[in-house]
Amino acid sequence: MQARIIASIPGDVRVLTRQQFMDREVKYWNKTTPVGHIFAFGAVMGLIVGLIIVYQILFADVQDHLQEYATLKAMGYPHGYLRNLVLQESVILAVQGFLPGMAVAELIFTRAADTTRLPLEMTLKSDLGVFTLTLGVCAIYGPLVLRRLRFVDPAEAF
Repeated sequence: MQARIIASIPGDVRVLTRQQFMDREVKYWNKTTPVGHIFAFGAVMGLIVGLIIVYQILFADVQDHLQEYATLKAMGYPHGYLRNLVLQESVILAVQGFLPGMAVAELIFTRAADTTRLPLEMTLKSDLGVFTLTLGVCAIYGPLVLRRLRFVDPAEAF
């Protein structure tokens, strides 16, 4: 239908399908208007705050259990084993943080959509993207907190 309309009207008129129009509007609001920039800035700030919180939680946990990690190290467990333990903990932290976070985000999106009458929605694609990013952040920062443990003498931990 779009091709037939384009063929019957002057060339200076743009004919878009519904999806093309929606994509164009989203791109306009995200790239051109201050709203898009503010939203992107908020998302980046949320990511930075999340990075700091994940690092602090994992670091505090390793510090609280430093004697246990040192004992495992003294028993002959390699650093890779300890890294895997902390990596598992960070994945658990990611899953446990993601589920309530997405529930709160869904509630906020629903309320905002009802209040503003804007078509806000959480899509499966965005949910999976946020979950992948959450897992990635936790997987990167988990082993980073073990840097101090690599050089800890088990005898000094007690």
